[in-house]
Amino acid sequence: MYGMLTPLSRDAQSFEDFAARYTVVWDEGAFLDIRHEIISKLVNVDSAQVSYQVTFTSALVGDFSREITMDLSYEEDDWRVAWSEHLILPELVGGNRLSMQPFIPSRGIIYDKNGSALVINTDAVAVGLVVSALSEDNRDATFEQLARITGRLPGYFEWLALQPDAPDYIPITEITLAEYNEIEPVGATSFREYFDTHLYLDGGVGPHLLGYVSPIQPGEVEIYKEQGIPVDALVGRLGLEAITEDQLAGETGGELYVVGPDNNVVTILTGKEPQPGQAVYSTIDKDLQIGAQRALEGFNGAIVVLERDTGRVLAMASSPDFNQNAADPNNFNSIYDWPPAETAFLNRATQGQYIPGSIFKVIPLAAALESGLYTLDSQLDCQHTYRHAEVDWEDWTLAKGLPPSGPLNLLEGLMRSCNPFYYDIGVSLYNNGFENAIAEMARGFGLGSPTGIMGFPEEAGQIDAPANSVDSLQQAIGQHTTTITPMQAAGYVAALGNGGTLYQPQFIERIEDTSGIATQSFSPNTTGQLPVTAETLASILDGMRLVTQDPRGTASSTFGNFQIAVAGKTGTAQNPGPEGHAWFIGFTEEGREDLPDLAIAVIVEEVGDGSEFAAPIFRRMLEIYFFGQAQTLFPWESEIGVPALPEELIEEEEDQTIELDPSG
Repeated sequence: MYGMLTPLSRDAQSFEDFAARYTVVWDEGAFLDIRHEIISKLVNVDSAQVSYQVTFTSALVGDFSREITMDLSYEEDDWRVAWSEHLILPELVGGNRLSMQPFIPSRGIIYDKNGSALVINTDAVAVGLVVSALSEDNRDATFEQLARITGRLPGYFEWLALQPDAPDYIPITEITLAEYNEIEPVGATSFREYFDTHLYLDGGVGPHLLGYVSPIQPGEVEIYKEQGIPVDALVGRLGLEAITEDQLAGETGGELYVVGPDNNVVTILTGKEPQPGQAVYSTIDKDLQIGAQRALEGFNGAIVVLERDTGRVLAMASSPDFNQNAADPNNFNSIYDWPPAETAFLNRATQGQYIPGSIFKVIPLAAALESGLYTLDSQLDCQHTYRHAEVDWEDWTLAKGLPPSGPLNLLEGLMRSCNPFYYDIGVSLYNNGFENAIAEMARGFGLGSPTGIMGFPEEAGQIDAPANSVDSLQQAIGQHTTTITPMQAAGYVAALGNGGTLYQPQFIERIEDTSGIATQSFSPNTTGQLPVTAETLASILDGMRLVTQDPRGTASSTFGNFQIAVAGKTGTAQNPGPEGHAWFIGFTEEGREDLPDLAIAVIVEEVGDGSEFAAPIFRRMLEIYFFGQAQTLFPWESEIGVPALPEELIEEEEDQTIELDPSG
């Protein structure tokens, strides 16, 4: 356009100044688009006038229009524009400028399946524990106060304070200012100045599920400016906060002013009220989610809890995790809690690609029955080793120093998780024309491809066709190149329990506007059926019931006397680490109308046997869901939710050799 100006207009300003004026107006108005329409024109020999209507579209204040008249002069053998500020906007003559006052709407709230808020907009207070301020006089009162604030047992905070590498200040949680005003500070409990924030309640529920919000970063300013989002806005990162950002963020508003050279407001051009964010009602069960997070504390791993018959995600925990509230730099605890280790952002439930080990055995069992090579009466003497390709392939009982399982039928082979039986299945299928039977069955169970969970980063895992009988042998026990995600494992065990239907994992129930009207609703979506007959499916279920109920079942010590009907499969997956990954997958068979049956996958990395670590965690999820609270101690706990102290620390405490500052 600068080249179309009259010589006089060009002489009055440089190209850089000319371009800068338009850029400043464009940016300040948060304009997205400009449209024009010619109204009239008047042409003389060497002058002309054109009247037109310009419609401006702003990301903050919407559309508004102005009628503008442009003067033209015939010079240099062409029509030239006699430029002045009014050609941008009539109100900008005389050195006036635009100034936008953005209005940021309140962010929408995320709720759990029962309507409990998981995150709110409020003033909050950071809570911490000052270890050096503990004394014999105040320690019990301090731990009890922290227990009341967090819902944990006092012993948990004693355990934190007694860690050899405990820092002097330990961030504990964040609470609302209203809650703080009801509290009388005690002992070594620290309360820091309040801050206005998007507060994740109960210490942060579902970091990987809900995600978090944070300020716009310097490198993102231009991107968000183009969308009309103010630089001081909070934006969703990860999880539901990112997936439903458009709904949760609402619509920004603003007022567009004309300001004179004296910085006084000349007029208001236009304005628009902000629209509050919408509410997201998730499928999450808050108590289950908190229980899953706490069950994984101190471990690397993941837990996925689904409604067995719908695919709704009731809990999805990944450890290590992070404190969502610490993403707010105004939170005092962010100094200590943010940023977390990069591995904490990895959602192991959907991105962790794990060797499945023995939880995979339900798949070669299905392939064996469908092939016709095996029946329920097929027998094998399960000894410590199985000879194939001049190698003695071991059973898990050998490394444990246990006697071999002995003669077993097909379902007892699953009950005992007998490796030799599955070695035999892998070899026999491969050598009898069913080379890809296990791999094809695995794909039919939803493995080797994403589950389709909306918006979450997800890995497909790996299901390879075996190149030879040795590959098939190893694939039959869930080893070799086979990898799956915990979400996939939860999906296929749910299908086993619900009659064979694979569901797309669902984590949003509905989205509502401020008047309570649903703008979006979601319902279960099927993705396929297990490729097995009803007879084969029934047989697999019988085998999984033996795992938990038969005295010889690998999970009978955890579920044999349990009041809830459970069918499942243990797994200990070998990996490059010193210990195996502990797995347990299973489902309930209660058939209750008030509490739909669950399907759960648990993995704990590099700890050993699935029966010793994953199965107890699975049971705790059921206790919380069916009984309202945890009832059984983990082997590694001193109290429910309190890790056992190392023996040397317990001895020191009993000897009262731990030094605490008596001055407080």
